[in-house]
Amino acid sequence: MNDRAHPAADQRLPATRRRMAIALRWLSIPLAMFVAIAPLWSLRSEYRRTANMTATSATVLDARVVNASRITSEWEVYVRYRARGRTVENPVRIWTGADLHEGDTVSLLVDPATGDAEDDHRAMGWAMAACGALVAVFFLLVGFRAMGAMLRRDRQWRKDGSA
Repeated sequence: MNDRAHPAADQRLPATRRRMAIALRWLSIPLAMFVAIAPLWSLRSEYRRTANMTATSATVLDARVVNASRITSEWEVYVRYRARGRTVENPVRIWTGADLHEGDTVSLLVDPATGDAEDDHRAMGWAMAACGALVAVFFLLVGFRAMGAMLRRDRQWRKDGSA
């Protein structure tokens, strides 16, 4: 003898899980918007901050690793570049995935007014924007769409079980 009331009774979500699924479904939309917009906003502010700077090639005179990670490393490099019509030598901190040696060429952003140089972080900003877009798609597909399908199935099982 079958002691189950209805086959759909096993598949119904408990009330707590159902409420949590509803909350996660509706939180996924603002989270998707945040992870898509925040990196773009940061990238926009970086472009505004560096608007008056010019991209300049610099020759590495000396380089040493300051901070190493699996993908990129922070380097303290002593470089030579042209700024304000003369040759300038300065130390600059650069994040790169490649090993730097004497004679290598790196791209820097140079302030024409002062001749100071800094690393160009805009490429990393674009990578973060792409990652943010992928995470936003994940939130929408899994958080909103899949949770909605799960809740629709639960609603149907509840309807069929009560009939």
